[in-house]
Amino acid sequence: MRVAKQLSVTLPNKPGQLASLCKKLAAAKVNIRAISVVEATEQGIVRLVADKSSVALGVIEKAGLGCVVSQVVLVEMANKPGVLAKVATKLSKAKINIQYAYGSSGPGAREAIAVLGVEDVKKARQLA
Repeated sequence: MRVAKQLSVTLPNKPGQLASLCKKLAAAKVNIRAISVVEATEQGIVRLVADKSSVALGVIEKAGLGCVVSQVVLVEMANKPGVLAKVATKLSKAKINIQYAYGSSGPGAREAIAVLGVEDVKKARQLA
């Protein structure tokens, strides 16, 4: 487990907004490692972890979008059944609450990635 910066971007809930953000990040050579989009009536919240978080933040600010930077736990793990359960159990035993999670892997991929929003990032990092 390691600590990463998560950028939570507020976007209007309209067609093309996510595409526009992703194109701007791509033009700046920023790779999105993980992404989650939560819809609200008028706005959407895009949570993302990028390989170049400071460059991504600059792109977001230049676009005039609202953004909150926070620390999350980034878990790179084997892509097989039960691995995330072991991570969650380890955090639970340390009394660390997982507030939210998102992740991904491709079919046949050996590795998966999970982003965990936890109450105590420093304590979670020490469990690695």
